[in-house]
Amino acid sequence: MFIFPKVRIRIRPFKRGYFRDTLYALTNARAAVLAVMLGVLILPVSGEEVAARSAPANRVLMIERSFTKVAGGKATLIIGPLRRTNDIFGGEFQMKVVPYFFKNDQGTLAIVITPECFAKASKGLTVDITGTATTAGKNGMVRKINAVATPVDNDHGALKLWFTVDERKMVFETKYRFAEP
Repeated sequence: MFIFPKVRIRIRPFKRGYFRDTLYALTNARAAVLAVMLGVLILPVSGEEVAARSAPANRVLMIERSFTKVAGGKATLIIGPLRRTNDIFGGEFQMKVVPYFFKNDQGTLAIVITPECFAKASKGLTVDITGTATTAGKNGMVRKINAVATPVDNDHGALKLWFTVDERKMVFETKYRFAEP
């Protein structure tokens, strides 16, 4: 198995000065060329190291706050840190709907991410994810959650998730990252 080394490139915008912007654009272009040249070097890695990288056992999954439009308002989805237990990442969620506060929801979220999903994501491929959201309270309604993760690298990427509320499909597009607890 072969893994490419990670090279991070940071582009810093400046408030003023065409010369500074041009100088830093050239510097970042050189860094990009260096990253490509280093990416050509292929480093052999043992299967144990790949397994360790592909399945973050003690890290938490962080999903950024996201929004979607609803008729006459906006729904905000807030997902807390998701902690891993076997193949299930679980945590809490809140959905706030403005101005329809009576549609607000909160509860627990559980998504399944298998080692095969991590292996597929480590190759840069999109991954289909499923899970459930259970509403807190007396009714305890369980909703099926579907998501597609598009990795940028082993630590973060884009996430599109959707579920049905009152026969309406709600789609949220956000970002995810793995972090130390």
